[in-house]
Amino acid sequence: MSRMTLTTCLIALLLQLFIPLRLSAMPLLDDMYKHGEGEMSFLFWTLYKAELYSGQADFDIKRYPQALKITYLRDISQQDLIEATQKQWQELGLNLPDEKKWLKALATIWPDVNEGDVITLIVDKQQNSHFYLSNNKSNAINTLGRLDNPAFGSSFLAIWLSTDTSRPELRSQLIGYKQ
Repeated sequence: MSRMTLTTCLIALLLQLFIPLRLSAMPLLDDMYKHGEGEMSFLFWTLYKAELYSGQADFDIKRYPQALKITYLRDISQQDLIEATQKQWQELGLNLPDEKKWLKALATIWPDVNEGDVITLIVDKQQNSHFYLSNNKSNAINTLGRLDNPAFGSSFLAIWLSTDTSRPELRSQLIGYKQ
């Protein structure tokens, strides 16, 4: 191997180590950078795998678009998802005047999830929130619904991304900090 080829390969390898991935297995995320991933466990069970994406190579919690892709590793009822969301907002101490309205909207958007289901939230540049459902076993992506309130997207993502999250290790994994 020539010295030039070896140098090019080393540079390419270093770039892959320090630049977030811009690849995804979901077409909705093709133009986004993957910053990190991690798993959420409760007691002995791993509930889901989460992946964080954004429109920029350097993650900034205040810049959009952002996406959170959650692959469920267990069956979870819609009601349990909604209750967990509300509980996390309460634990974060967020004052959300529209919380009840948002929870009612989520009850019309979210289904019960089965093992292998993937729910992806994309908060676009205008901070409108779009929910999609897919399954690792098929290529179909279904639109679940959207909430057009800028405060919703940041409040929902705060569950994982706030410095006060109940899962700081998962937060670090998502935003790409190495521990």
